[in-house]
Amino acid sequence: MWTKALAQRLAAALEGAAGWLQRRAPGGPPAPRRRAERALALTEAIPVGTFTASLPPGASAARFVFLSEPFLQICGLTRPVLQGAEVGRALARLHPQDRVSLLRLLVRSRAGTLPCRCQVRVRLDRAIRWLRVEAVPRRLADGSTLWEGALTEVSAEVQGRQRLEEQQRQLRRILNCLPVAVAIHALEPPREIVFLNRRFLELFGYSAGELPDVESWCARACPDPVAKAQAERAWSQALTAGGGSAPPASAELTLLCRDRSRREVIMSVTPLENLMLVILLDLTERNQDAAALELALRREADLKERQRRELEAKLRSSLTAAAVAHEINQPLSSMLINTQMLLAEVQRLPAGNARSTLMPLLELQLREAERVVDTIERMRMLLRNVRSDQEPIDLAEVVESALVFLSGLLRSAAVRVERSGLDQPRRLLGDAAQLQIAVANVIRNAVDALDSTGVHRPRLQLSLARLSGAEPGGWLELRIADNGPGFSDLRLDQLLLSTNKAGGSGIGLFVAATAVENHAGILELRRSAALGGAEVLIRLPSLPDCEP
Repeated sequence: MWTKALAQRLAAALEGAAGWLQRRAPGGPPAPRRRAERALALTEAIPVGTFTASLPPGASAARFVFLSEPFLQICGLTRPVLQGAEVGRALARLHPQDRVSLLRLLVRSRAGTLPCRCQVRVRLDRAIRWLRVEAVPRRLADGSTLWEGALTEVSAEVQGRQRLEEQQRQLRRILNCLPVAVAIHALEPPREIVFLNRRFLELFGYSAGELPDVESWCARACPDPVAKAQAERAWSQALTAGGGSAPPASAELTLLCRDRSRREVIMSVTPLENLMLVILLDLTERNQDAAALELALRREADLKERQRRELEAKLRSSLTAAAVAHEINQPLSSMLINTQMLLAEVQRLPAGNARSTLMPLLELQLREAERVVDTIERMRMLLRNVRSDQEPIDLAEVVESALVFLSGLLRSAAVRVERSGLDQPRRLLGDAAQLQIAVANVIRNAVDALDSTGVHRPRLQLSLARLSGAEPGGWLELRIADNGPGFSDLRLDQLLLSTNKAGGSGIGLFVAATAVENHAGILELRRSAALGGAEVLIRLPSLPDCEP
């Protein structure tokens, strides 16, 4: 089309020039000669290389008939080299692929008299130049084919297009490296999506073919009408602002991914001439981290509050223990003094039945009173979390001594005691008196619960076993279970210092937990799988079996 228009303008110019020459120089050369000279002058003056090539009937290759000076300059060749030469010689400097393509086009145009148009590369002065070749074939009366065409250098145009394509590729690479999702779509309906970066595809799981336009995207990502309305509002605000220096319109949305998961994002939209730039900042992990942090802070506050309550409970128990010890120590001291004085008086009595009868009783009373004083002092130390001296002891003996101590209570409540694992030594470093108090309190609580609820055939199970663990000696595990009503659903920290017994202080379980804590052990409250009632599990670090 370009060649045809150029030929028409050129013919008109030639005809006008020929008429002008005929009118101004009637005595000059004949009109056809003047027209040819004028046509040649115009052809050499235009900045486009023109040529004519002819393929006679039966010839194997076309030859140049006419070459303009601009054609030779563009090709970097001289007229003697090409004038009358085969067209293939002019193609020698072409890129091999382009030379083959151009020859094929010439063959096809010759067969069907179709215009030949293409761009080719030629190496001149160690540089690559781009040329646009356009030729129109014409079949002559003698059967030969005549090509009339033009050659134009388009290196600047091609290089500019290549630079633009490279800039576009570079921009795509930059957008694909961004840590935020980016989408670009046309402003005109149907708002075709022209670009989605890698982060967008990874974040939402769609492929580019699944989101051809904005409507398709909204239908998939915003099934909620509220979210869709927010997105449309942000688009409208961006269009109203008109881009430029105006800040981008934004909205916080929850978008649906391809796998039906949801992402919380901030969407910013900015119009750019006939395109819209959409940036989506993913807030899902940040919001989850904020929620996790809030939960952790809340748990920390709960833990501090629980620790404060435990400290207050320990303080109350310590004060209670001190008050009780003070109240008991007064009369107990008097009893000890009176017993010692009475023992001294009895010792001065003459030997006889009175002395032999009273002396053992008074000595026994003195020992029991001293044992009570020692027990009270240990209770005070235990409740004040004072760690006493620890020595190797047998936990089985401690449990048996607690059962002996409570034998009268067990007998009066008709509780059947079932033992297991108490026939073998189970050694640990500890304070036997503290652990005996702890075990006795747990057993006493179980007996009181059985008695107060009137359980038919009350049972108490005590089992002691050694567990292997990371510690050198492993763990000793003592289970004390009954067939009573069991514990309530309260946590251990809520059960400590609480009681359901009339007149009870609720200090028994607290004393046991404190003693176990002083021995670096663990106390847990459970429901007995065997008996269905309460179960107290006590774990204490064990000594290796080889230690005495």
